[in-house]
Amino acid sequence: YHITLAFLGHAPEPRLNEAVYRAGRALADTPAFTLTINGTGTFGSRHFPRILWAGTSKSTSPQLLQEKVFAAGTDSGLHLDKKPFKSHITLARKWAGESPFRSDALNQYVDSILPSQFSAAEVVLYQTHPKRMPKYEIKEAFKLL
Repeated sequence: YHITLAFLGHAPEPRLNEAVYRAGRALADTPAFTLTINGTGTFGSRHFPRILWAGTSKSTSPQLLQEKVFAAGTDSGLHLDKKPFKSHITLARKWAGESPFRSDALNQYVDSILPSQFSAAEVVLYQTHPKRMPKYEIKEAFKLL
């Protein structure tokens, strides 16, 4: 599970390296924090959603973390998505069920597998490989205090 702070897309290697360096410096004094799961939802079609997610209770901590990571990217010359940040945990992508999606089933599933609270203790930069497994490769990880 993850909370996306910024999507870098196809970043040129020198700019990506600069963004990683700047993010590391910006996050060096950032404390870990606890988040509480609060509701679920989807992005995309109501019956065949693109993304299934679990929300987190309102907190300034993920917002401040996102701002640091976003600034590191833009200060390095990367063109990042400027949509407003909404802290949520991506649970799954591309619903492919045999019948239309049911939101009540998502709520039951989340209640059965996720703890009500969890600690956000690190920021990880992943490289995505859409056509191979594992799909995500850790490129850099920053521990929070």
